[in-house]
Amino acid sequence: MNHFFQCDKRIEGIDHVSKAINAKEPSVSRSVHDLLNNKYLQEDEKRAREKGNKFFEKANYVTAKGIAYAVVMLGVKGEQIKNYCAKYDHTALAIWDQYCRIFSMPEYRNYIFRKMLEFFLINNIFDDEGHVRQLTEDEFQKMRIFRLSAAKEHFDSLHSNGIISCNDYLNKCGVDKDLIREYLLYRKRGIDWTLGQF
Repeated sequence: MNHFFQCDKRIEGIDHVSKAINAKEPSVSRSVHDLLNNKYLQEDEKRAREKGNKFFEKANYVTAKGIAYAVVMLGVKGEQIKNYCAKYDHTALAIWDQYCRIFSMPEYRNYIFRKMLEFFLINNIFDDEGHVRQLTEDEFQKMRIFRLSAAKEHFDSLHSNGIISCNDYLNKCGVDKDLIREYLLYRKRGIDWTLGQF
């Protein structure tokens, strides 16, 4: 699984992976088959070939469930996920760039990213194809509580470093305060409108 995040080739077929990691093809084939069955990978139905390669093979892509597994269980870093997404999905890349603007400190960014994906795995927030599915209202509330407890856990771990206020915490984590302010004002407008309905 790690190979998918370390290789710059676009077509990750069994033949390519077995050569790249210096393993026998039947062994790699069994591993890939298991990853496909568990929806960590998705196989392209069409055969394709990398430029300069004479063989056509089916490409395998890591699903959202596979990314969550790789980050939580294998320790794959956010930067590796970003590079992987850059090969295939520019929409995901734009979302990642926005995420990086909010959390500019890599250590904290990776911590929150890992915690979020951990929540997704624990609660199986994936459809039958391994993609992130729509959260129920209950799951959405649980996710908000989970994120807050992760932030508090991180805040408590920094308390011994002189972090005593929310402002200190935002500065230490390199959070873009303008984006946070914009988001809070957006939420406040919604709350004000709701209160006006009573």
